[in-house]
Amino acid sequence: MAALPATEVLFIVANPVAHGARLAQSVTRGVRSSTLSLVADARFSDPALAVDFAFPGISARSLKATVTVRRLRFAVAARRALPRGVGLRGSANWLYREYIFAAQAVRYAATHAAVSKLAPTTILLTDFDRSAYCRPWIWAAKRAGMATATLMHGSPNELNYIPVLADNALVWGQAQESWLAQRSPDTSTMIIGRPDLSSTRLTTAPAERVVLCHSREALTPRETQAVGAQLRAFKSRGLTICLRFHPTSAKEDLGPGWHAIAGMADEVVPGRGSFAASLRGSDIVVCVASSAAIESVALGIPTIVLAGADRSLPADLEAIRAQTPEMLEATRGSGPVVLSGSSAYVRLAAHLLAASGPAASDRLDRAVTAVRRGAA
Repeated sequence: MAALPATEVLFIVANPVAHGARLAQSVTRGVRSSTLSLVADARFSDPALAVDFAFPGISARSLKATVTVRRLRFAVAARRALPRGVGLRGSANWLYREYIFAAQAVRYAATHAAVSKLAPTTILLTDFDRSAYCRPWIWAAKRAGMATATLMHGSPNELNYIPVLADNALVWGQAQESWLAQRSPDTSTMIIGRPDLSSTRLTTAPAERVVLCHSREALTPRETQAVGAQLRAFKSRGLTICLRFHPTSAKEDLGPGWHAIAGMADEVVPGRGSFAASLRGSDIVVCVASSAAIESVALGIPTIVLAGADRSLPADLEAIRAQTPEMLEATRGSGPVVLSGSSAYVRLAAHLLAASGPAASDRLDRAVTAVRRGAA
C-alpha cells in the first residue's frame, strides 16, 4: 500500500456516493486555508469524487491488496484476546462474522501503519466517525496524538451517533449543538451549517398544498389520529393533500395507520426522484419520522412533525416536533394559511441551520483552522 500524502487535513469518507459524494465535494471545496487529502474506497466512489488515497472497506476484493502476513497475525491475536463468551455481531452467519472481524482487524493494523508516518499536527476529519470505515482511522489518529473532527452526515440519533468518537463535532446548528451537549458532553462542537446545501431558498407563498412524507414508520393509534385530525383541518381551509411514499414503498406496503391516512389524500405519488425538486413555495411539509423534514426546512418550506411524544427522533426532527404546536397555532383562524413568515418558523429555521452554501463553507474553513491551531 502506498504511503499517505503529506497533508494538513486528512479527510476520511465512508460514504463516497450520492449525497455522501456531494458532501465530500463541498468539503474539499470549502477547506481553502489548509491542504486536504481525501481518503475513500476508490472501488465504490463516485467517479466525480477526486480520491487522493484509496483505502479499502471490508469487501474481500477491496481488501486483498492490504492484507499481509503480519496483519493477519494481528487479526488472529486480536480474536484470541477476546474474553470467552463474547460473541461477534454483524451477521447471522458465523463464518461471515469471523470474516468481518478479521477484515476490520487488518484495516486497524493498516491505518495504524499509515497514520504513524504523518506529522502529529495533521488533523483527521471524517464524514461519520462511528462508521465501520472511519473507526480505525479515529483510533489510529488518537494513538498518534492527532486532533480529530467529524462532520454530521445526517441528523444525529442516540442509536448510531453516541458517543461521539472524534474530539470535535462540526454541526448544522444550535439544535444539534444542544443535543450533543446533553448526550456527549466531552465533545467540542462547532456550528458550521451545511456546505453541501445550496443557499437558494424557494420563494414562499400562502399555502395551497400539504406534502405528507411517508418513511416506512409504523404509526401508533395516537399518531394516526393526530395526523388525520391535522389533515382534516388543512382540508377545511382549502389545502390539497399529497401523500409522498418512501422511495422503497408502494401503497400496498402501507401499514394500517398509513392506509387510513392514504384515503384522505387528494394525490399519492411515489418517492422516487428529487424531493427538493418536487416542492413548491406554496407547500407545507408534514412528517412523522421522515428525514425529509430537514431538507424542506433548509429550502425555506414550513415543516411540521406530528410524531408522538414517546417516539425517539433524531436531533433535528426532535427540534421540529418541539416547535410544531406553535407552528400549528399560526394556522388557526380564517383566511390564507401563511406559515413561512411566522415568528415560530423563523426561529425554527435559524435553530436548525446556521448557514448553507458558501456561508457554510466559510464556517467550515474557519472551524478546521481553529482545530489545527488547537493541535499545533
